[in-house]
Amino acid sequence: MELLLSNNDIITELEREGTVRKIVKRMDVRPDDAYDLEQEIFLALLKYDNSKLNELWGKWGINAEGETVRQITFAAASIARNQYYSSRSTFVSRYKRFRARSNELTDDIKNNLATEFDY
Repeated sequence: MELLLSNNDIITELEREGTVRKIVKRMDVRPDDAYDLEQEIFLALLKYDNSKLNELWGKWGINAEGETVRQITFAAASIARNQYYSSRSTFVSRYKRFRARSNELTDDIKNNLATEFDY
């Protein structure tokens, strides 16, 4: 019987290897979105069924650059793409929309302060 790793152990190893960071970097996301996107990918992977995550961890494939990588890399890339580009993803609702609304509010405050103190 094969010993299964915990989801936490697999995620820890992915973080240590920088696998998810490399995926996000290749996507060329906004710098202020990168860390949050990485965390959303980790959260999504943590929710995977343990046997499925171990299966992805144990299998290997070849990426577009011809490098041998774990199958979990493809799963993480798929999650990243879906989270960042889907208009209904958790990432978009938590971060992108919030940031857009926050920036609008900041602009409104700056404009109101500027007009309030005009002499």
